[in-house]
Amino acid sequence: MEKNLKKLPTFVIDKIFTYYYSPQPTKLLEDIKSYSRTLPEITKIYHNFWIKFWPIDLMPPAPGQDGDWLINDIFAYANKENAIMHGYTYDFYAIWINYLIKGVWDKMNLQAPKYYNMSKKPIHDNKYKTYIDSFISILEKKNSETQIRIFWGAFTPAQREEFLEQKRKQIKSSLWD
Repeated sequence: MEKNLKKLPTFVIDKIFTYYYSPQPTKLLEDIKSYSRTLPEITKIYHNFWIKFWPIDLMPPAPGQDGDWLINDIFAYANKENAIMHGYTYDFYAIWINYLIKGVWDKMNLQAPKYYNMSKKPIHDNKYKTYIDSFISILEKKNSETQIRIFWGAFTPAQREEFLEQKRKQIKSSLWD
């Protein structure tokens, strides 16, 4: 490894070391830990319920139905259990405002209008609704796994835990019916 570093120009080595020595914010590290711990857990719960323990005598499970049901339930959770055909709730938009605009836009150092009050009810600027709606329409064209990963990343650690706990209870109770 050291031999390879000696072959690099010094300005490249200096750039690498700036990343090596710059600690990341605790909030970001906790978010990464939450994501990497909870995503495999929720996908396993859905896989076990919809594929592994699915009663074959009903009908063989369709490939990928676990992911399809998971993303369906994630949409429902994000939209506060309101049907998507009636539109998105303020809470749904708040998730994406926090993730896309506050999370991504800020980090790109772009000039953004005042949007910090948008995640509070009841006001949402229509320009951001349109932006988020177009993002979601593109996201919906992706496969279930991609949609799940993007949504899961948009959730806060508390939202992930809440969804996970809700589904643990719901699926556990349905197994004993």
